[in-house]
Amino acid sequence: MRLSDIDKVKDDGVYGLFPEFEPFITAGELAWCQAMLHAVDEAKVRQIVDAIPAQWEVSLEARIALVELIVRRAGYLADKINCGWGVNWWLTPEESEL
Repeated sequence: MRLSDIDKVKDDGVYGLFPEFEPFITAGELAWCQAMLHAVDEAKVRQIVDAIPAQWEVSLEARIALVELIVRRAGYLADKINCGWGVNWWLTPEESEL
């Protein structure tokens, strides 16, 4: 159940965003990513997690925690994009002073 702990949901680390990648990130792509994150459907996530093979021995509690983590994390990341999280140029100079 620790999988869905709030510290994992609200992990502010940015993974894989190397400086060399930043020129390829546009405001439009970030808006698309944000929309996709907001569209994460709990029922669909549950369906995917339920498809984990029994041979993997993932307990019911772990499956529940995984669904909760994915859904809550998606919402958290979508909100962070609004704040310029991870991409320095996303904020205007005025916004970066807030």
